[in-house]
Amino acid sequence: MHQAQHNPHTANNQDFWGQVYSYLFHHPPRTVICFYAPYHPQFEGAVKSTGLNVGQLSDWRFPPDIFKRGLHVQQFPDGSWAAHIDKIHPEVSLIGHLREDAPQVYKALTTGAGALLSKALGGSSVAGAVAGLIIGAFTQGDGK
Repeated sequence: MHQAQHNPHTANNQDFWGQVYSYLFHHPPRTVICFYAPYHPQFEGAVKSTGLNVGQLSDWRFPPDIFKRGLHVQQFPDGSWAAHIDKIHPEVSLIGHLREDAPQVYKALTTGAGALLSKALGGSSVAGAVAGLIIGAFTQGDGK
């Protein structure tokens, strides 16, 4: 039977990362907070992940909640952390996550996919890129 790893840090800071999630849950989407954490998020179940490079050393994500969202935290070189809640956790839907939480990546991917598809069908890659931009714009949702 798997036994939970004991975390000596939680004795004085009960569920620190859960408190970060609770705080952000009650704020508008895309709210980012920066802070110094008393211990690493992996002690509360976060797993190493990836994210857009904004100068962080690493990205960590907690499992999705019942609303299909998830706490995403980033560790920075000075020891600080930044946290936000993803509107769609990447484990729930990678495309939905990119569309809602990383729209610039989503637009680039749809543009590139349009260009590749057009080229494969013998058309102009420029026309395909324009088609990809149009597809990206119409499927973007509110991820602006």
